[in-house]
Amino acid sequence: MTRAAGLSLFATLLILAAGGWLALAWQWHPDVAFYTTAARQLAGGAVLYRDIGDVNAPPIYWLHQGLQALASLGGWDERPVLVASYLAVAALLLFWTAALLRPLGSRGALCLPPLLAMALSFAALGVFGEREHWATLLILPHLAAMAVVVTRPEAPPRRWQALAAGALAGAACLLKPPFFLCLLLLPELWLAWQRRRWRSLWRGPALAAAAAFAGGAALAWALHPLFFTRVLPDALQFYSALGKPLLELLRPRGIWLPLALLLWALCLAPWLAPASRRAQPFLLAALGGVGAYLLQGKGFGYHWLPVLVTALAGVVLLLASGGAGWRRLLLVPLVLLPLWIGFLGWQQTRGTATAWPQARALAAVLRPGEGVFGLNPELFPLFPAVTQADARWLGNEPALWQLDGLYRADPAPEEATGFRPPARQDATESALRRDLVQRFLASRPELVAVLDSSDAPAFGGSPFRYLDYFLADPDFAAAWQGYRLDVRIGDYDLYRRRAP
Repeated sequence: MTRAAGLSLFATLLILAAGGWLALAWQWHPDVAFYTTAARQLAGGAVLYRDIGDVNAPPIYWLHQGLQALASLGGWDERPVLVASYLAVAALLLFWTAALLRPLGSRGALCLPPLLAMALSFAALGVFGEREHWATLLILPHLAAMAVVVTRPEAPPRRWQALAAGALAGAACLLKPPFFLCLLLLPELWLAWQRRRWRSLWRGPALAAAAAFAGGAALAWALHPLFFTRVLPDALQFYSALGKPLLELLRPRGIWLPLALLLWALCLAPWLAPASRRAQPFLLAALGGVGAYLLQGKGFGYHWLPVLVTALAGVVLLLASGGAGWRRLLLVPLVLLPLWIGFLGWQQTRGTATAWPQARALAAVLRPGEGVFGLNPELFPLFPAVTQADARWLGNEPALWQLDGLYRADPAPEEATGFRPPARQDATESALRRDLVQRFLASRPELVAVLDSSDAPAFGGSPFRYLDYFLADPDFAAAWQGYRLDVRIGDYDLYRRRAP
């Protein structure tokens, strides 16, 4: 190993270790906390999509069930197992990505591992373990293999490596279908165009990715048919009701700098060919990530992570390819991208002590093993609190999201309460309400969390109070007599069930 390679290895491992140490001090990200709590309950015999309500595809639960089994085997807490597992996989895949790129030139291959480790460890610190975090990492070797195929066709990667990288990319898409498919489609189309053969779309690594995705989807259908027959249609109905305009998705100022630099890099790459071809699979994947972000339509910051990481890889390779004379000056603005990602990471590390303060306060009042139910969809700080306190999540937030989507699409401005009473609800709303009430009656939660905020959603101009909505149901109202307000933390009212 050369001295430069040794320094790259040391810097990468140091950055990953530092990011992992900081991740252990951060509050759980709500989604990751929910996956962890769900894995605990699945290990205890719960059934996904029946006892545990969610809209996410099964593979993320398979991953967390594996982590939970590993933690149980050694008697460890799930948090360090999650962090250590991710860091081990990250180190392996980052060095594999660099090894695949090494025939194209040493500078880019040496710089990529520590820079990508920085982006994945620090810029993604607040979402450590999210699906985007895992999937972005899994797709990198496949993009590297594509870069070698188009730049050095006479010395392609070993067949088994290319097939394995393709299979990992297919697994990445399973974690968040169909959005990560966008990251693969543009590079594959570009590769076929470069080769002037559309049959290239049927090459071995692309088929390995498709086979891994199809096989995982078939397994999910066999194990969790409810996801396809009930959960997925309901989720699509809810997201279509959100109707977030494009300008609102692009409103965050932090998006515009990396987007401008990505477009600049895409414009420059053809000028610097053939050396710059190594960067184009990554840059096109980043462009596909922008499309996935807009297609998803939520506007969450961590949905931008695939764009940041793949764009960073492409920019580093583009900078390493150099250029002749004045063309080098055109590359100078691209240096802003790693600097911007470094700034994001610095911001994250400064926020460690104050991350999710409401979640910490909620966790302090929850009791181990008690069942917790939520009566509105804005309960994200409660998920890490439930996980940290080793409580049980009994709510059915996908049904609450459906109710939210129903009133977004068809509000009731004529009602003083902002909602239709049971007597004036149509069959769809009535069935949804009864499903939620029956879930509440059957689970008999020890604690119910209600968001009572000035920011309560307003449909048709009237604030929508979820507790009032359910109290209009006589069965719910009768059961609610057994609950009393226990404590208020921030915007959350916590009601406990009295002992009989």
